[in-house]
Amino acid sequence: MDLKLKYVSREWARTKWRYRFQRGRVKITLPGKPGEPEFMRRYAELVDQPIPERTVVYEGSIAWLAGLFLGYVEMQVAAGLMSPLTLKGHRHHLARLVEAHGPMSVEMRQAHLLTFLDKFATTPSGRDNLKKSVSAMYEWAIKREHVTCPNPAKGIPKLKPKTAGFYTCTAEDVARYLAHHGPGTMARRCMILVLSTVARREDLRNLGPANEFQRDGQAWLRWTQSKAPNDVTEIPMLAMLREEVAGCTKATYLHTSAGKPYTHGTIGNAVQAWFTQANAKGSLHGVRKGVPSILTAMGATSYELDVLLGHKTGSKETRTYVEAARRSEIAAQMSLKMEGVKW
Repeated sequence: MDLKLKYVSREWARTKWRYRFQRGRVKITLPGKPGEPEFMRRYAELVDQPIPERTVVYEGSIAWLAGLFLGYVEMQVAAGLMSPLTLKGHRHHLARLVEAHGPMSVEMRQAHLLTFLDKFATTPSGRDNLKKSVSAMYEWAIKREHVTCPNPAKGIPKLKPKTAGFYTCTAEDVARYLAHHGPGTMARRCMILVLSTVARREDLRNLGPANEFQRDGQAWLRWTQSKAPNDVTEIPMLAMLREEVAGCTKATYLHTSAGKPYTHGTIGNAVQAWFTQANAKGSLHGVRKGVPSILTAMGATSYELDVLLGHKTGSKETRTYVEAARRSEIAAQMSLKMEGVKW
């Protein structure tokens, strides 16, 4: 973004950059790019708008309820019972509801909510996540008798867009990526780390030397998953990973050129850019999706993949009697399978 504009930031939105205007709590997406006529007209309109005065929040209003609910979620995050990403999502979506209907009574009818959700029909995933946050808020409020109405979001079906979802990377995609990004590059280290751990993005960016430990003379990694129920994952460090991170003195294996850890957003953007540089197709999530497909073809069972991916495994009884005893054993077996993959 060559043209620097006040209140405007740039964000990566999966396939393209988008520009957001923020002066206060609410972010507004701007059309096009800085310098284009439509963009500049909308920017001028927003800049000319007066800064809104501090809103008085009345008890019994939607804004009041959203504040109570978000305060509860903040306490859950502080106690380690919810993910910070859950809080971030609820804040984002409920801010939209408050902006449109903050002063309204909490006793919302489903017809009113549907009218509001219809405004987001062109972005089905965003609309569904907004509905999910509203539903979570009302479920919480009903149990605490903050409202007397039924949950207005209950029974509203999801919009199901016809999409293939995230592209699943193949072994060929990974090979092309690694052929371009040679030893000593952060791009290569990131890919090796993803292939070796299949960790979620939030966990991946925080992994570092402090997560290493020894078991039976072999180096292992241990971390607590950021996503609820915050299970502990333990896996052997593959030879390619040990070689890649040897001598790392930073707090995290992955860091920017300035030596700072990546954020949840910037790590995804960086991987996307590295794939583009390698003229390969893929993304961080696409690699995580691709590893199970490759291992399944090599004979890995669904239970083994559940352990590797940090998913819940089998039935409740299975988790109770088998999970704790066999996780380390299965992780060791999976590391042998991973060693056999030729990237």
